[in-house]
Amino acid sequence: MKTIEVLNCSYNDSVEDWILDDMIHASLVPFFNWQAETGTDVTFMKHWGVADYYPKVEVTAEFKDETDSAFFVTSFPNLPHTSLKGPSFSP
Repeated sequence: MKTIEVLNCSYNDSVEDWILDDMIHASLVPFFNWQAETGTDVTFMKHWGVADYYPKVEVTAEFKDETDSAFFVTSFPNLPHTSLKGPSFSP
């Protein structure tokens, strides 16, 4: 199994959990779309940690096939992303 770090982002812990989850999901949409388009077997795992003062979230992509992971890396060469997209809801 091959693991690739996709997101490694610090966030403000005053953000509501549901807003943070929405921001993480919005940041992962390009990877979900890639998975659907290619039919690749990949699992995205969310991990929590601490970086300096703020907490951080890490998301990894786990591949069973090394060829799929290589294709993923060539499709997204600037990994891991270090910032989250804004929430997708509108008032």
